[in-house]
Amino acid sequence: MPDGITTKIARSFGVLSLLVLPIGSVGQTGIAIASDEEFCGLGPAPDSPEFAASLARRDAQRSLLGYEKVCDQNLGRFDLQRDARPSDSVLSKLAFIPVNLVSTPWARYQPIGAIAEGRGTQELNAVTRLFRRDDGLIVSLFEWDLSIDGGGTAASFRPPDLIVNGWPGYRSILQSKSGKAYSILSWQGATRKFELVLNANVKLLGEETAFITLAESIPSGIPSGTKQPAPTIALRPRRINSSGATVTHAEFLECTLVILTFSPRICGAETSG
Repeated sequence: MPDGITTKIARSFGVLSLLVLPIGSVGQTGIAIASDEEFCGLGPAPDSPEFAASLARRDAQRSLLGYEKVCDQNLGRFDLQRDARPSDSVLSKLAFIPVNLVSTPWARYQPIGAIAEGRGTQELNAVTRLFRRDDGLIVSLFEWDLSIDGGGTAASFRPPDLIVNGWPGYRSILQSKSGKAYSILSWQGATRKFELVLNANVKLLGEETAFITLAESIPSGIPSGTKQPAPTIALRPRRINSSGATVTHAEFLECTLVILTFSPRICGAETSG
């Protein structure tokens, strides 16, 4: 076998794959990786031979570094400032009452705008509020009242990273070589979905605990509707959704990068429970 090459067997999503990888640092998974590998774009298609190997390397890098290295293009969707509008105007049009942050650490931050959405309905049942910290960093809170439309969310491929106020939470930290970074923490309560985002790497800042504490300070919220959230969706590596339609590469990968809110109709998913 040539120098600098090691062969390892990895089992991912029930598929046994032969990985031929450059020797580098070895994460807790035992898969050899280069700690400076940068993941760009969508990566391999989920039905390609390289798919399981790519996800395994990402998981190994996350275990080794505490975050993932990505291209700037992978971070674009988190830059929401250009779409934000004055908070008071946006919040007055919502079909639900967002959680009150006055008595939480969020009260220290300066509101800089908000973005309203209608998810699964024409009513504005979701909102992202953006705030500026004293150090200039931007922190945002996405909130979706699932009681209005009964919308569902996804269970990630990987197990929960932590528990937020009694609910499974999923954390991702994405870092690019240019210095841009985002830390994301998502969880779903009984009738409300939350996603907390900071435009910095909390691992490198030494703010991992503070980031979790900020999430735990958020109240659960009072349902504005009567619908119960749809069953949790357990993602599977397949290309046909429950309606029999083909799932595109972009749609599938969007559902696997981090724990995201989405319509079950567009993801390679199966209902659990």
